[in-house]
Amino acid sequence: MSNPILDIVAIVIVGLLVYVAAVFSAKSRFGPASAAVAKELDYLDEQTSPYKTYTKYLRSRYREAWLAKADSLSEKIDNMQHSSLLLGRSSIELGTLRSRNEKLKTFLLGFRYEYIKAEAKRHKDFFERAELDEDQKAAVVKDDAHNLIIAAAGSGKTRALTARIALLIERGVPPERILALAYTRAAAAEMEGRLSSQYAIEAAKVRTLHAFSRDLAKKSPNYRSGVASQAEQSKFIRLAAEKLASEDRDFAVKLLRFAVEFKKAEERQQHEFPTAKQYYEYLLHQEY
Repeated sequence: MSNPILDIVAIVIVGLLVYVAAVFSAKSRFGPASAAVAKELDYLDEQTSPYKTYTKYLRSRYREAWLAKADSLSEKIDNMQHSSLLLGRSSIELGTLRSRNEKLKTFLLGFRYEYIKAEAKRHKDFFERAELDEDQKAAVVKDDAHNLIIAAAGSGKTRALTARIALLIERGVPPERILALAYTRAAAAEMEGRLSSQYAIEAAKVRTLHAFSRDLAKKSPNYRSGVASQAEQSKFIRLAAEKLASEDRDFAVKLLRFAVEFKKAEERQQHEFPTAKQYYEYLLHQEY
């Protein structure tokens, strides 16, 4: 017969051995893992340190890479959690690592907002004069490698762009190193006018895309200086159309149809008008 007391003692001893082995295993895993996480946090703290005064812009590619690293460290810390249950002292160390990592993530996630706020405060007089909303302020101060701003017509793109040019100059960027491009001469003139009247800036380059591209083309040894002017181009097109129309009836019909439809408003039918008179007035005012 087995002795119940001895059986209990044996079970206790086995349990203690299992516990000791578990603690030893946890210590052997926890130590190196904890040291590795701490080392990575030290590296990230060193890398982000120059940006924590919000005087230097942290570009998105670095911010996103460091956020991904911090998320990875969060997973590692979570995986170490079960080991800390066996190690009272090490659980405190784990909490410290978790706290450091969360502070790092909070800094990275909130950087742009805090930077914009700090920049607006540093250039308080400038932003009061510029009269920008919060989205425009963000567009003006953002300093990434590439800044894409998508905005609807009439939303203040020209105001934001001229303010950005003026702020760059206020920060010390030489005006001759700034190039602003517009689609039309009117838009370029408007930007130049705003820079002059609002910020007293005369030296910044504001060009149309066509003028800038033409100047680049001139640098080529194969550049053809005899490019037709707009008036000459119109003449060439008119003569070509007249010649084709006189020789090709099908083309002449299409050309006539184009002339009729070119400035015609959206097609409307007679039943859409209350009276026939209103329908004929609508036809009368079409710009054939």
